[in-house]
Amino acid sequence: MTTSSQPPQGGQPQHPGPYGPPPQYGQYPQHGRYGAPQQPWAQVPQHYAPVPPPAPQPRNGLGTAGFVLGLLALLFAWIPFIGVIGWPLSILGLILSGFGLQRVTSGKADNKGLSVAGIALSAIALLVCILWATAFASAVSETSTSSGTVSGATAPTAAASAPAASQTVGFGQTYTYKDGLAVTIAAPVDFTPSSSAYPQNVDRAVLLTVTVQNGTDKPFELNTFGNGPDVTFAGTHADEITDLQKLEVAESTTVLPGKSYTYKKAFAVGSGTGELQAEWTREVFSEPVIFTGQA
Repeated sequence: MTTSSQPPQGGQPQHPGPYGPPPQYGQYPQHGRYGAPQQPWAQVPQHYAPVPPPAPQPRNGLGTAGFVLGLLALLFAWIPFIGVIGWPLSILGLILSGFGLQRVTSGKADNKGLSVAGIALSAIALLVCILWATAFASAVSETSTSSGTVSGATAPTAAASAPAASQTVGFGQTYTYKDGLAVTIAAPVDFTPSSSAYPQNVDRAVLLTVTVQNGTDKPFELNTFGNGPDVTFAGTHADEITDLQKLEVAESTTVLPGKSYTYKKAFAVGSGTGELQAEWTREVFSEPVIFTGQA
């Protein structure tokens, strides 16, 4: 029995099976770029570890501010007069540094070093301010003119009973503080300025000789500019004369215990006779000793 294989209707033979028909002569299977059959990429699921939330930033503002205020307070506290600024700065520095240290303890800040340094600086500055205030109060108490005495052959009775606000003595007399420091201003004498003196063309000039005797047990720092005297003539301020040929410029010196120092100052006054008043001040803020007389 003869079997003939005839193609089915339609002209194409049927080839059962999952692989399809074999390639015909001259035909090759389709391959990918590198020789492998083209296949769709498998979708592999991606897995990532969960990202933790960012840690909260430390809040170091209070501790840093307290440190800065404490440092400024300590710098200002050592400067006379300006040191009063150290009072509020040191107190604020203590408060802010204390709050900053509390934040460090609770874990909200990490600047423990700055907070501790701010507390230390503020405390030292406050201590310096207290020492300055104590020293100032003591100096004012010790230099009170009401505790001094007046000596001299021509000492007027009114001078001994002068009010405590300002002790008044006569030229040529000596005023002695209770700690032993004494000051004398001799009677004014006429003075002729040189051609290089300033101011020029004054009506008349007088010369005052000041002697400071240190009868205390401590050195006295004398400054002829700060101590004076400050002079008025006939109720009007008298200008000091600068004369480098005949007078010394403003001097600063230390008068040792048991020693004295003498310096001279000239002042421009009116042409007529009038009352001359010279104020000598021992310390800043202390009441002056006033020497008076005719010139």
